[in-house]
Amino acid sequence: MPPKRRGNLDNLARQVCLRCRCQKRKCDKTFPQCSLCKRLKTQCVYETPVLTASSSTPPAPAEQPLAATTEQRRTTMPKENDFVLAIVECLSGSGTIEDVAGLFFRSVHPWFPIIDFDTLCRRLPGQWEHCSPEFSLLLAGMKLLTTIPGRQCQQNNAIWAELKELHTLCKAFMGMIDAQGCVSLDVIQARTFLLLFEVGHGLYPAGYITMGTLSRSSDALGLYSEAGIAALRLQTEEEFLEESHQTRVGILILFRYVALENVHQIAANGESTIPFVSSEIIARPNIGNPKPDGFAHLYEASGMLAKVLKLITERNPQIQFPTKELEAGSRTIIPPNNIVEAEANLGEFKLYCTGWMVCNSALLLFGTDTKNIMSDVENDLDSQLEELADFFRPTVEGRPIEQLMLPPFVTYLLFKAASIFTERIKKGDNSTASMDKLRIFRDMLRMVNDRWRVAGRYLAMLDEDTTLRMAKALEYS
Repeated sequence: MPPKRRGNLDNLARQVCLRCRCQKRKCDKTFPQCSLCKRLKTQCVYETPVLTASSSTPPAPAEQPLAATTEQRRTTMPKENDFVLAIVECLSGSGTIEDVAGLFFRSVHPWFPIIDFDTLCRRLPGQWEHCSPEFSLLLAGMKLLTTIPGRQCQQNNAIWAELKELHTLCKAFMGMIDAQGCVSLDVIQARTFLLLFEVGHGLYPAGYITMGTLSRSSDALGLYSEAGIAALRLQTEEEFLEESHQTRVGILILFRYVALENVHQIAANGESTIPFVSSEIIARPNIGNPKPDGFAHLYEASGMLAKVLKLITERNPQIQFPTKELEAGSRTIIPPNNIVEAEANLGEFKLYCTGWMVCNSALLLFGTDTKNIMSDVENDLDSQLEELADFFRPTVEGRPIEQLMLPPFVTYLLFKAASIFTERIKKGDNSTASMDKLRIFRDMLRMVNDRWRVAGRYLAMLDEDTTLRMAKALEYS
């Protein structure tokens, strides 16, 4: 007796619909509406134009008029509401809207406060279905930043798969919003969170593309020009102006930090056109940090980083740079006093201080680039590396950390310190102290990799420069 056939194969799509994929349900792929969407009385959306089993060979152009193909594309192309529904379905499994926003303000907001807490609380809708398209994007950005993906070596990592799916949905939705010419502060803040997610997990070149669109959309809203700010001041509330100010500062910080990925190809803006008043930007960390202005310190540290990048990119390695001019330029690289004073009494909480991380990253970058032409730089570099190793040692040996509150800026600091010792050991430094410090920085990168996957990318780069002898020594140290 021949087996029973399920439905008509001529009406089956090649892939599952968006709703079934987000909810991890089995889809019968019936076109134009699967059984689940039909039962829920909702629109069934397939991500790409659907090819049924009978249409595996497309008809000849003569058999398919232009008007018919245009209408088919119009009906099968996802609409704005389809993206909103797909994003909301991905987010609704995380609890209520208050749960998603509350987790963000407890974990990410202390070190990247570009959204005002009171303003957002007044805007929160009661249910997911009442979210506007722009606000759903903003919540999706919060969700991306507050989810720990887990170990990269795990097979079938469902959490990371869901994050990648939500990331793809956000990118596609933003493309549609850009095509419609919609520019709002919610969209810019969501795109800023998206860039932070891509930087934290090493998603390139996606991060570079997001940088370009973020820069242009911010300029279109008027965040970069005095005329644009004046226009915003006339037509918006004071709270909106404060958020706009913090958002453009946050964008500049990210742009400067991303320049670390490729110092000689990404130009850093050494002289900021963004006015900055430290009293206007106040982060309120809830991890016991006695200093309330961590975001101001991060901005100033990024300014120091911009000066280092400018000094490196403008110096021609083929020409002997005058030592006196370099030393004069290096005096502008000295960390701002308030950063040094703020980090003095923080103790273990420095692990959550972004200004401390970026400041030390800039100093390591400056030290490794100029140590061969400045006599006293190498001694300062050794002293800094010793302090960093002593700070991270207790964490590697078992001191607990709050992974969810860990900023991604620590990853480059650990990578740069580890790469310095890797290079020294390759050149013949076989001391136990150097091997011990290298092990500390590498072990710390492995711990951070559970939170930010760019740490795994940095570990792979270090492995490329690690000889077999070094690998065995690290294994037995």
